[in-house]
Amino acid sequence: MFRAFVYDNHINPANWIADRANAAVDLFKDLDGWFDDNVIVQIKYGPIDLQVQEYLGQQSHLVYLALLWKEILDFDLRADDRPSKVKDIISGKRFNRPLGGFAAVVNVGTNSTWLGSHLAMSNLYAYGMMAWDPSVEPEPNPASQDNNGWGQWTRADSTSIGMDRTVKNGTGNVGQYRPTIAKRFEDMETTPDNLLLWFHHVPYAHVPSSGKTVIQHFYDADYEGAATAQTFVEVWQSLKGKIDNDRYEDVNFRQIYQAGHALVWRDAINEFYHNLTGIPDLARRVGNHPYRILCSKSL
Repeated sequence: MFRAFVYDNHINPANWIADRANAAVDLFKDLDGWFDDNVIVQIKYGPIDLQVQEYLGQQSHLVYLALLWKEILDFDLRADDRPSKVKDIISGKRFNRPLGGFAAVVNVGTNSTWLGSHLAMSNLYAYGMMAWDPSVEPEPNPASQDNNGWGQWTRADSTSIGMDRTVKNGTGNVGQYRPTIAKRFEDMETTPDNLLLWFHHVPYAHVPSSGKTVIQHFYDADYEGAATAQTFVEVWQSLKGKIDNDRYEDVNFRQIYQAGHALVWRDAINEFYHNLTGIPDLARRVGNHPYRILCSKSL
C-alpha cells in the first residue's frame, strides 16, 4: 500500500488560485498506470488533510462518523460517465481489479477502553462493518454536527466567504472531477448547500436553497448544534443504575464536558463572524448575553 498523501502547505494564501486541495491529483495524475499490479495507492478522504479525531473532539467528545463514511462510499465519481461509486472502485468491482480496500488510523492505546472513550468503539465497529461490506447501513448518527464540508481555508473577510474552486474564476479544483460532476459543482445553483463554500466564494447575504442567508445559517446551526449536545447528558443519565457505576460516571463526565465545549464553540465562532461582518443575528442571540458574568483576566 502506497500512501499518496500530499501536504502542500507552503502556498501563499493571498494567491487566489493557490489551493492545497489540488496538490494530490496534480502530483499523482501523471503516475497513473505506472504502479505494479500488487500496489494499492491510498489517498486521504479529506482533500487537504486526514479527517482525524483531532478535529472532532479528540475522542473526548461523542462524534459518530459512520454516516460521513457512508456519504463518501456512496458518492458517484462518474468515471467514463458511467456509475462509479467510491465503494465499487475500492472493492475492485468497477474496474475489475484484483486488489482494493480502505484503511483506517485506529488510534488504539493502552487505555482500558482502547480508544479513550467507552463510546468511541462504535466508530471502530462501524468501520469494520463497512470495510467488510460497504453497502451496510450505519446506525443513526447521535452526534451534534452541522453537515459542514466547507473546510478550514475560507477566505473570509467582512463581506464574503468561501473558496472559489471553479474552473472559470477560481483554483480549478472543480476541473479535477469527471465532467458530469464538475458541471454540477461549477455552478453555484447546482452545488449542494453543504459544499457551497468549499467550491464558491459568496456574500454573507447569499441565500442558498435552505432559504436562509449564509451568515444566519452559521448563527442558527451553531445554536442548534449546541442545544443538541445538551440533550446527550439527559439521555445518558437515564441509564443510571442500568450499567456499572465506573462506566456510567466516566461517560457522564464526558457528556457534560462536551455539552460545555459546545457552548464555548457556539459563542466563539458566532462572535468571530458577528464581529467580522457586523451583520446581526435575526434572533438577537449572538453578542447578547445579559445574564453572563465575565471574569476579569486580572483575577
